[in-house]
Amino acid sequence: MLEIDGATIVLEIINFLIIAVALYFLLFKPVVKRAEKQRIERERLHAELIQDRQEAARILAELNDRKAVFEDELEKIADEMYLRGKQVQDELLEAVRIQAEQVIHEEALEARYDGIMNYKSKQVEIVDTIISVSGSTLRKVLPDNVQSELIGMLVKRVWDLGRSDINQVHAIRDSLKDQEPIIRIDTAEEMSIEDKGSLVRTFNALADKDVVLELGLDPTLISGIKVHIGDIILENSIQKHLSGIRKDVVRSVERMFEDETDEG
Repeated sequence: MLEIDGATIVLEIINFLIIAVALYFLLFKPVVKRAEKQRIERERLHAELIQDRQEAARILAELNDRKAVFEDELEKIADEMYLRGKQVQDELLEAVRIQAEQVIHEEALEARYDGIMNYKSKQVEIVDTIISVSGSTLRKVLPDNVQSELIGMLVKRVWDLGRSDINQVHAIRDSLKDQEPIIRIDTAEEMSIEDKGSLVRTFNALADKDVVLELGLDPTLISGIKVHIGDIILENSIQKHLSGIRKDVVRSVERMFEDETDEG
């Protein structure tokens, strides 16, 4: 018959309880504690991630607002520079025009008795002399920012082509269609980095593709810029405006000559 030893059973139960308690404190409890720490850490990291995303969205919105304000300010500055440059150019050219016409008028009175043909030739020579002297004088006294303003005026004129003369835009793009998009640009003096960047953006948009700028210096421009796009030339320089003044004054001389001939 199987004998049951009560003391042995009690001892086994005590050993089992001791082992269970030891396992609880040595194994199960640290695992549970570590799992709880990991859960808390994940929640903390998740909260930080949400906070970082919110902060990034706030910063992005602030940058977009600043960008919009900057673009508005940049457009206002460009318009102001264009108007100021136009005013300076008009004042300089008007002064040259008045001087040329005054000198021609005075010389016309003195040369009246030298003969009409001789008078006409002499007046044209005087015009050329005045234009030459005016160009030399302007080259010395023009403010440093005149070239940038003339470039800015040409850039604005190019951007305005899309609204005022779309046919010329198509003509320019057609002239570059079958050849490497190289644009020759001559200026009276070295351009600033800002002016170069403005020209690259402008002519990339005009040509509707990336272009290569060939830059050169042409002191005969006095101040300003001359652009060769295929067979088309765009120019905004003091020399061009002086040439326009010369043509106007020469036409005025020719009209005076025709009047003298009719009176004779």
